[in-house]
Amino acid sequence: MQVSLERNDAQFNDWKCRLLHPKQLHRQLTPDIHEQLKAYFESIYEDKISLVSARFDRYARCKVNGVIFSSLFNRSSKGSSAIVYCASADDKRESFLAPYYCQIRFFPEAQVTIRQDGREIQRLHQLAYVGWYTHAYSDQRNDDLSNLPIVQGPLSDEEPFVNVRRLAARCIPFAIESFKEAKTVSMSGI
Repeated sequence: MQVSLERNDAQFNDWKCRLLHPKQLHRQLTPDIHEQLKAYFESIYEDKISLVSARFDRYARCKVNGVIFSSLFNRSSKGSSAIVYCASADDKRESFLAPYYCQIRFFPEAQVTIRQDGREIQRLHQLAYVGWYTHAYSDQRNDDLSNLPIVQGPLSDEEPFVNVRRLAARCIPFAIESFKEAKTVSMSGI
């Protein structure tokens, strides 16, 4: 469901996006990250993909639709937690947008070559490489005092790439130190 949104949602693809310094150009991808990136693009372009570049440019910050997001690649983790809205389905198979919480590790700009109408076309993609938080409680409730989401670690590495235009807002989720103590601590501020 998420992949069809990436292919067909023209509204969010029109959002202004700019990757910001500091940056590292022409970085070599590790084999596991390259495989994850290749799988991400294959799910979007189906069988049209012919090449995913083994090098990428890595950025520390990104401005999406007027909001600046940071990453762990920046000198500080400040602003690296974000809300991402993705398509989900409930038990009745009804679609809706649901918030997911992530920590942005860095912003890669990757090039992919696809086959279209007998020619090869290169496209540049601006992505966020993230780790996903999991909710501490199955009902995904927020903290009573702060109204912030209560999450737990470690971060999930499943599906680590997301289009930067999916980043909706910066956030400060609360983390559970221990389920036995049910104690919350604030993560880094904005």
